[in-house]
Amino acid sequence: MPRCEGYYTLETSRCPNEGDHEMKASDGDRYALCEYHADAVWTTTVARWHGETGLRASAPVVLQAAAREPAFIW
Repeated sequence: MPRCEGYYTLETSRCPNEGDHEMKASDGDRYALCEYHADAVWTTTVARWHGETGLRASAPVVLQAAAREPAFIW
């Protein structure tokens, strides 16, 4: 499994857990996330990383919240 691409803003570091979920972010890309970051959709930021290192390859972006999509289409 790939490593979680979640970003800890206060520590400016990468999550050390395995990414067993895949979610879409506001930039349109899909990111691998651990259980913790997949559950915290409203507060999670993600980033691209250089391989398995903690060196960020992109600016942090927010996840796309599922609640923003309409529940019903008339």
